[in-house]
Amino acid sequence: MCCKLTIAVSLLGHLAKGVGSNFRRRAAELLQLCVLEYILGVIPFFNCKSGIDRTGVCVALWTTFFQLVSKAQSELWLWYQLAVSYPIVLKTVYGMHGCGTKDASGQQFVHRHQLLKGSFIDQPPLTLPFPPEDSAEVERYELSQELSRLRQPDYMHADDSRLEYRIFIILQRLFFDGPDALLPQLQAGFFANQFGITTKIAAASTGVHGLKYGNSAGRFNALAAQFMPCQICCTEDGKSITVTEVRKGLFGTDITFSDEILPYLVGASIGRGT
Repeated sequence: MCCKLTIAVSLLGHLAKGVGSNFRRRAAELLQLCVLEYILGVIPFFNCKSGIDRTGVCVALWTTFFQLVSKAQSELWLWYQLAVSYPIVLKTVYGMHGCGTKDASGQQFVHRHQLLKGSFIDQPPLTLPFPPEDSAEVERYELSQELSRLRQPDYMHADDSRLEYRIFIILQRLFFDGPDALLPQLQAGFFANQFGITTKIAAASTGVHGLKYGNSAGRFNALAAQFMPCQICCTEDGKSITVTEVRKGLFGTDITFSDEILPYLVGASIGRGT
């Protein structure tokens, strides 16, 4: 209960600031709302006229979160870490702004200033009143604690020359170290729920056609793309399709739907903008 209260207070502080100035940060805020509402035990409702959920994005996200947190990914503190680190996690996975790139020896790294810029700073760092008992959870929790310390503006490290490599290793081990990790599970679940939900919403309302968000072309919903996998593969014929890609827009670089997936999105009424 103490840990949940600490997480709730921290999330309320982040959400009250309303710093969702780009799609990555807006997506992080939606994920933070998932965690907060789960702790509070409330059921969210969204006004479709606001443009936020005429596409079923929030329904798909909340459904995926509750499916995972009740079974395969139950560690609430890990969800909290993903929610406050989501912008930098996406930038690292997609190699944006130099995050997750390789040096001459093939080692990947993330600069600390990118970590600070792409995270919601939790002060003081989140701690559990009692450490997890499972050995696998203990290792991840220790990495989580280290990540929280690294996000502190006044953090000092004995060997700064290796710090950027350590940041990448922490992010990888916590969030995207294999198909069963938290981020791939979230993306796969969201993809399935989004395609399963949106057509039902579109039949009853304006659906994705009424969405106010768009990518650099101004036609498709880049908010939904923040939770989609980079690529999907058909188990029947082995063919793969690129779902999302990095694209430079008018005001910045964002993750958007790829041109390859657009025909499928139009046909299913998913991701369409005004």
